[in-house]
Amino acid sequence: MKALYGISLFCGLAPLMAGITIYVLWLLTGREVFVLAGIYTIYVGLALVTLGFVCLVVYLYKLTRRGVRGKPVIKRAVIGTSVLLVNLPVCLLIVVLAFTDLTEFTVLVENESDVTISQFKLSGPGVDELWENIGPGELFESPIRFTHDGTLTYSAWIDSFQYRGVVAGYVTNGLGGWAEVIVRRDTVIVETGL
Repeated sequence: MKALYGISLFCGLAPLMAGITIYVLWLLTGREVFVLAGIYTIYVGLALVTLGFVCLVVYLYKLTRRGVRGKPVIKRAVIGTSVLLVNLPVCLLIVVLAFTDLTEFTVLVENESDVTISQFKLSGPGVDELWENIGPGELFESPIRFTHDGTLTYSAWIDSFQYRGVVAGYVTNGLGGWAEVIVRRDTVIVETGL
């Protein structure tokens, strides 16, 4: 009979620990395999939590049928229910954090010239950012959220000369990625990753 209680605790702790571990590994490595593993963990976790509740209810029923009442039953019910239910808010938090990170587009602007960039402007769907006076060797990083589909462009002014170009040809509010814009005195280099 104690096995039922142990199973219910395992059914709560296993998906909780797996989900947290997968999320941390994804944060550290950025590998897409962990996103897929996280999705599978949610489905397996739902099944395990359901099984855990069934085992807990059967265990508590058998315990009371044997005449055990009061604090021991309440204590086990509270612990078992808490271990199983804690999966829901933790899962929701991880999903929200992962979604936020996956849909964020980050732009890094690096001034590799020997002069100051007087203005650097990013324009795109719902984005209009202007940075002024980016000194030689300085880096600026900006997380961006797009409101709809479109193109992300830049304009850079150095010594009254303007450079213009495309940072990313297609961006949307449901797609994250990154871009590095390296500004030199005579050219601008753009590297992207989606």
